[in-house]
Amino acid sequence: MGKIIFSVIILLIGVVTLTGCVTISNPVTVIPTNVFVPEIPGGPGLPTIEITYLPAYGSFEYLHGQVWHVRPSDYRVAVFIKVGSGWWTKPYWDSPLTIIKSDGSWVCDIVTGGIDEFATKIAAFLVPAGYNPPLRHGESSLPTDVQQKAVASVIVSRI
Repeated sequence: MGKIIFSVIILLIGVVTLTGCVTISNPVTVIPTNVFVPEIPGGPGLPTIEITYLPAYGSFEYLHGQVWHVRPSDYRVAVFIKVGSGWWTKPYWDSPLTIIKSDGSWVCDIVTGGIDEFATKIAAFLVPAGYNPPLRHGESSLPTDVQQKAVASVIVSRI
């Protein structure tokens, strides 16, 4: 029994001695390669939204756009069209926000009923992902709340 205790004591002294001698002079941070780090299209800068493809008046094509200087997963696009004297939420009342792809591009169906193909104005607002914009059902103005919450916006006319 005495030999076992003596051996354990010698082993513990060796471990304590070795750990006391280890020094790390320049620690290296290792980032695992399987961890996704979201990119910000355009890098740091002022949040921007633009329309990259505006369908012609009378067209049934989709609206295309691009956002810059924001993490796409943190934002959505709220789109409204003006037909006659009223503004309408697009693409649908039950899904009023458009998802932004990881490269910052987005696509929205703006012709989902009625005479949407004859919209004369189109507005797109870059809003936080958790935001629920007020819906438009033909009101004469855009919601002021969405204009206040947006970090960037664009309004274009066509015809």
